[in-house]
Amino acid sequence: MILLINVHAFLMLTVNPTSSTLSGLRRCRALYDCEADNEDELSFREGEVIIVTNEQTDDDNWMEGALERAPERRGMFPISFVHMLQD
Repeated sequence: MILLINVHAFLMLTVNPTSSTLSGLRRCRALYDCEADNEDELSFREGEVIIVTNEQTDDDNWMEGALERAPERRGMFPISFVHMLQD
């Protein structure tokens, strides 16, 4: 029997926003404000830090992440709107 797992559901199970596992992931800083056009996208303001939960998405120009200040807010975001941080 083959078990297919929805990637988003898998991330929700493996990356609990209240756990310390988010601290080990890459981070980026928003260069611009971004308003989500779809419910699977992340809205954020210039200067906010985003924790990257998935760098490999169906679109090479987008990543998935969660806001550092509010990790329950998560979604897809355009990579052109952020600068990757070197921790």
